[in-house]
This record gives sequence, structure tokens and C-alpha cells, in this order.
Amino acid sequence: MSIDVVLQFNLKMVMKMKQILLIALTLLFFIPIPFVQAVETGILFRREVHGKLGRYKEGNAEKNEKYLGEINNGKPNRKRYTFQSLWGNVCRRV
Repeated sequence: MSIDVVLQFNLKMVMKMKQILLIALTLLFFIPIPFVQAVETGILFRREVHGKLGRYKEGNAEKNEKYLGEINNGKPNRKRYTFQSLWGNVCRRV
């Protein structure tokens, strides 16, 4: 084998590797990752709306039970929270 044949073969392999790397990087940046969850901190009020009891972002602090802590997908995350009932009882877990 001559040197020219070996160099041409190596050059073709390098070009193929560049194409594969470019495709892989493009896929990495443009495909969304579904397992990432949004975690936010805020207040949810436990109240009844249209006969259904649930936790909502709007409410009255004097009339509704209040949850202060991490919220995952609109629901309270019970790992870290402060919960205050109507009677003033406060439960904290950090």
C-alpha cells in the first residue's frame, strides 16, 4: 500500500467522524429531555371551588388553610413545607 492510499483512507474516516459528531451534537441540543420536572416554591390555599376541594394559588389567608413550600407540577411537595390550618396550628418540616 502506498502512503497516498493510507492518507486518503484516513481522511475519509476523519470526515465521517466529523459528520457523526455533528449529527450527535445536533440531536443533543434539539431533542427535549422529558424527565426534567419544574420545582417551584410558593403558597397554595386549600379551598372548595364548584364543590371540589383542592389546592389553588389564589385564596384567602384568613379563611383557607395555607401551604407554604415546594410545589411540583401544581401539587404540594411534602418533603419541605409549612402548613397552617384555620385554627392557627403550624406544622413545619424542613
